[in-house]
Parts: sequence; C-alpha cells; structure tokens
Amino acid sequence: MATYLPKEYQRSVLDSVRKYFRETQRVGNADKAFYNTTLELWNRGIAYRSIDGFDTAMPYFCLRVPTGGGKTASRKPC
Repeated sequence: MATYLPKEYQRSVLDSVRKYFRETQRVGNADKAFYNTTLELWNRGIAYRSIDGFDTAMPYFCLRVPTGGGKTASRKPC
C-alpha cells in the first residue's frame, strides 16, 4: 500500500492547527493562544471571537480552504 503524502498547502493548514492547539495547551487560554498563533504565522495577531453558548475553555476555529484546496485526502487505487 502506498503512503499518503499531503501536498505542501495541506501540510501548512495542518501545521497551523497543531500550533494553535499546542499554544492553547501552553497558555491555557484559547483567546490568547489564537492571538499568539496568528501573530506568529502571519505577523498579525487576530482577535478570537467567542461564540455564545460555547464552552469558553474549548478552542475552536474555522478553516477556510478554497475549492480545489485539498480538503479531501484521496489516494489512487493500487
């Protein structure tokens, strides 16, 4: 069976998610972690927007990947 290797932009998206979760664990605050992570990734700290009724201790995010951006991982049949 062939090993699946994600494309560079797919790796980049997954790496940014890992950074955010690790930073959330490190600082213990989803808001601060989001700001710190976006500042590190894009030199621009973006404000975290909480959702009413959503547990404030649980980090969340929205991935915006365009059509054809590699959201579906597939492999060719053997």
